[in-house]
Amino acid sequence: MNPGAKGQEGFLVIAAAILITVLGFIAVALTTMTAGSARGVTEYASGTKAFYIAEAGIEKGIYQWLADPAYAGEGPVLFGGGEFAIVVNSDGSSFASLGYPTPLPSGQAHLMSIGRHGNSVRTVHAIVEGGGSPIVLNGDFNSPGSCPPLPDSWTNFKQSWSKGNDCAALPNAGPDGSTAIYARSAKKDERVDMKQDLPVVCPGPATVTVTFAYRHTGQPGSSGEVEVLMKGKGVANIYNFSFSNTGGWQTHSYQFNIGANSNIGRVDRLQVTAKKPSSAATPSEAWIDDFNVEIDGCGGAGPTRVIAWREQVS
Repeated sequence: MNPGAKGQEGFLVIAAAILITVLGFIAVALTTMTAGSARGVTEYASGTKAFYIAEAGIEKGIYQWLADPAYAGEGPVLFGGGEFAIVVNSDGSSFASLGYPTPLPSGQAHLMSIGRHGNSVRTVHAIVEGGGSPIVLNGDFNSPGSCPPLPDSWTNFKQSWSKGNDCAALPNAGPDGSTAIYARSAKKDERVDMKQDLPVVCPGPATVTVTFAYRHTGQPGSSGEVEVLMKGKGVANIYNFSFSNTGGWQTHSYQFNIGANSNIGRVDRLQVTAKKPSSAATPSEAWIDDFNVEIDGCGGAGPTRVIAWREQVS
């Protein structure tokens, strides 16, 4: 046999062995890469599903919280091939970097929804505001046996009458024929002054609507006045309304906004004034009835809003 042929054959065997080894490594690498890619796609899909499951939990939590302010969460709840758990509290520390306090103000809640799908976990935090009915402070002045008549359920009632004025003897029929607050002046300004705390402190932003019926009589040039002062942190809204010789009951409405960094806790003054007339012969007489303060955005008044949002990957 040709010695050269034997050497060439040996070389081919070695080359074949090397090629087979290399191809084996490539096959293993391709298999590993394919498996890793498939696993990555699966994990991504699972994480996405976990996120949407957590979002579904937030939506359910908002719905339940609106229906029951005492709702504190639930779970685990099976959903979408996975599950979520909901926690509701007033802890705003998850959003401390955004300036949210702990505890959150009335009318706001921190909702946390933990969504799970496979090995993936996604947590969604949200601060929500809304739900319930607007705060309505009513003053129909129908309480019997008081002179002047007290606004229904109000406190801190004050009045200043000149000596000799008898409120029980003065006409005070409101637009519906019931009693009404009345101020009468013959020589100097006379007023009725009332205050009332709100059921809760209302955080801004919120819209305040004041409505009332009023009437004024007297000589030409005399007038009446209504002043409404809202008291609270950052609130300095004073509303004055002057009227004269209306000739009958009229209704007035006024609206203003309080800012996001303010809150309101009381009607610090509802003051009805009969201004001093030019002649005592025809006194200035002012009435007010059906006084209402409605605060939209307090304790869930107005539309539900998600005011802060954060996703957490576990």
